[in-house]
Amino acid sequence: MQMLFQLGLGFLLLAAQYAPGIAAPSSQCRRQCGNVEIPYPFGIDPGCSLTQ
Repeated sequence: MQMLFQLGLGFLLLAAQYAPGIAAPSSQCRRQCGNVEIPYPFGIDPGCSLTQ
């Protein structure tokens, strides 16, 4: 059982090493709409949200 746990943990660490990083939004992205602050990962402009 312990060996299976160690193997699973090893795969998890290996996958985390090769996972793509999360890019931060550009400084050109608007962070407010009127008086409402729009935090990352949400965005107003193209390329300013997590999914774009």
